[in-house]
Amino acid sequence: MSLGAKPCIALIALIGGCASPVEPRAKEPAAPEDEVTRTAEKTVSETDSAPLPGPESCAPATPENILERKGDYYRCVDATLVAGTGCGTEGYPLGFGAKYADRSFDVTWYKLSPAGQDFFRAVSPCLQKELAVQLSASTACKEVWDDGFATHAGCYVASGFCDLPIGDWFIIGAMFDGAVYKLDEFASQLNDVAAGCAAL
Repeated sequence: MSLGAKPCIALIALIGGCASPVEPRAKEPAAPEDEVTRTAEKTVSETDSAPLPGPESCAPATPENILERKGDYYRCVDATLVAGTGCGTEGYPLGFGAKYADRSFDVTWYKLSPAGQDFFRAVSPCLQKELAVQLSASTACKEVWDDGFATHAGCYVASGFCDLPIGDWFIIGAMFDGAVYKLDEFASQLNDVAAGCAAL
C-alpha cells in the first residue's frame, strides 16, 4: 500500500469517510466551562489556608507503568484544578483523558495486534507528558480542554499510528463514543494525524 493512501484509510477507519478537509461538526457535549463561569468555583482562601498542590505534582505514566496507571494522571490533575473543585466529568481530564486511558487498557488493548499494543503503550504516556508541560495551578478548564486535544496528533504520529495494521485503526476508532466524533477538536485532530502520516 502506498504511504499516500494510508492517511485517507486512517480517516475512513476512524470516521467512516475521507474528506479534505474534514468538515467540523457541532460540539456535543459542549466544551467545559471556563474557570470564571463555574458556579462551584472556590478560591484557595475559601477552602484552605495552605496552597493546594497544582497539576505539577501529578506524575505522568511511563511506558513501563502505563498498564497499571491508565488514567490515574488525569484524575490527579483534575483534583488540583480550579482550586481543587476540578473540571468535572465534562472536562478534559475526566471526561476524555481518564475515560479513554482506562478504556484503552481495560477493553481495547486486548483486541489489538502486538503493534497496536506497542502503540498504546507509547501514545498514552506521550499524551500525559505533553499535557503536563502545559498545565499550572492557574490553568482554566477550557485551556486544559484545548491543550489536551492539541497534543493528540503529534503523539499519535510519533507513537507509530501511521504504521499500524488497518485492523488496529478500526479497533481504535471503535473505542470512542459517538459524541466524540461531533467535536470540532476531534475532526481537527483527525486532519492533523492524516497530514502527519502523509509527511512521513
